[in-house]
Amino acid sequence: QSSSLAVLLSYIRYGHGHGIWYGPALDPESAALFPKDYGYGLLAVYAVWLLVILILYPLCRWFAELKHPWLSYL
Repeated sequence: QSSSLAVLLSYIRYGHGHGIWYGPALDPESAALFPKDYGYGLLAVYAVWLLVILILYPLCRWFAELKHPWLSYL
């Protein structure tokens, strides 16, 4: 799921997600596939992390409150 989020953000920011599938941006062979300003700053990373936590917390809370015996094994 994190890779699908990376592809989505790449399409939103650059209009394509070509470089994500070929390897790291620091690899000399695949570096040409990435835009010059590829990546996000630390503040943006923390903002996305916080957004994911805020979205997933209610779902996890709901799942934790289920009291079915067969769910205790999950």
